[in-house]
Amino acid sequence: APTATVSPEVTQPTTTEPTTVPRATVPQSKNEIITAYINGINTLKNTPNFILNKNDTLNISIDEMTGGSMVENFAETMIPKPVPESYSFVNGIDAASGKTPNAVIAPLNLQASVDPNAVTSAVAQQNADGGYTIQLTIKEEIQTNNSPAPNLTTMVQVIDPASFLPSNAKLQEMTVNYAPSTITASFDNQNRIVSMQHVLISEGGGKGSMLGFTAEMKMHGDYTSDYTISFC
Repeated sequence: APTATVSPEVTQPTTTEPTTVPRATVPQSKNEIITAYINGINTLKNTPNFILNKNDTLNISIDEMTGGSMVENFAETMIPKPVPESYSFVNGIDAASGKTPNAVIAPLNLQASVDPNAVTSAVAQQNADGGYTIQLTIKEEIQTNNSPAPNLTTMVQVIDPASFLPSNAKLQEMTVNYAPSTITASFDNQNRIVSMQHVLISEGGGKGSMLGFTAEMKMHGDYTSDYTISFC
């Protein structure tokens, strides 16, 4: 009886297309970089679901103080000591604190904005993951008890005496001179901010009274605020 001949199966060679990492478009001009940051921050403030970790570092040195050692020791105890903060926002609210993103991301309780003329440097570069990192430098500014630092107030977290002065203390005069301040922010390939750092260096002084004591103070210091963001 005739036998059937089975031809060996021929396997066709396969080719694998290289995987391309999606890349965000890196802003180029000064105005494009500023706009990318402003839009990124304000979008984040209105994002309903994400996790935010914030770690602040504050270093302050009292250079001159009137009123004696007791007043100086008391003043040092009033300087706030930052602690790490963590928030898990669901539908725009962190259940543990009841706060919104707008309340904890600088500028606090404000939409970010800046006069481009106040930005002395704006650079951006592509990251290996397809995102990009930008850095802005904001020129020197002055804050007093009667007038805010015009651009720092709407971009970062500036000194707020009301947050650490006792309720029975009265601030009569205050001047804070901020050196050029930097903002660094990294975006993912979907144009979302995933980390940022604000760095402020300042010196200044003030005059106030409490419980019959009047004191004048001069000090200097630096403040760094680090944020990391992950999306649900």
